[in-house]
Amino acid sequence: MDIQKYIASGILEQYVLGHLSSAESREVEQLAIQYPEIKKEINDIEGALENYAQLNAVQPSPGLEAKILKKIKDKKPATQNNKNALSNKDGASIYKLVYRLAIAAFLAAAVWAIYLNNELTDKENEIANLQNQYEELSTNCSEQLKQKERTEQLFAFLKDRNTSSVEMKGIPEKAPDAVAIVFQNSELKASYLEVVNMPKVPTDKQYQLWAIVNGQPVDMGVFDVVITPDTSFLEVPYIANAQAYAVTIERAGGSPTPTLEEMVVIGNAG
Repeated sequence: MDIQKYIASGILEQYVLGHLSSAESREVEQLAIQYPEIKKEINDIEGALENYAQLNAVQPSPGLEAKILKKIKDKKPATQNNKNALSNKDGASIYKLVYRLAIAAFLAAAVWAIYLNNELTDKENEIANLQNQYEELSTNCSEQLKQKERTEQLFAFLKDRNTSSVEMKGIPEKAPDAVAIVFQNSELKASYLEVVNMPKVPTDKQYQLWAIVNGQPVDMGVFDVVITPDTSFLEVPYIANAQAYAVTIERAGGSPTPTLEEMVVIGNAG
């Protein structure tokens, strides 16, 4: 039996207030004998409610006792004053009865308010958790949908009969194993760079792609070394009539002209 779950169910508070059936009350009492944790929780609830009631109890108005005694006296005219007059002891008993009824009503209202507040808090937390899960799933679905669209677009681009490729191989004395490929489509006016194998560069440096048109270098943008199944293809600007492509190492952000001493790969088109 999960004792903590049973305690958290609220049945012990209902038992203390006398809201359970006889069978349910007997069950609680048997469990209290069997499990000291339940017995302790019952005692704690009774003590807490009694303390709370004493701290927040409202005293009956000073004239309440006199009004009650007067009504009783009016309904039963006295034939013998010494036999029918209410004694001070009777008045005190009535006062205690009214006081206890007030405490009982206050306790019932307080416990019910606490129970409802706890239920409301639990529901609010549950709704907040569900909202967070929904937002996370929605974000993941959106990202996956975008990735699917990018993949389908790239696949269609690579399959297009007008798409051609230029493989750029590493400069022997600089990076002999480096490889990168430029895919370009003159009909779609689109180009992609595939980073196959490029060595890492310092954090203050970046790779820069160049197209060689009529012997002049044309900037196609900077990039970092990213080789994963999802990001190895980078979309780059389309440059028409390029006779060759090359990659150099430049300062972060790029350079207006290539640093030939830092050329890493180069490949001729056609």
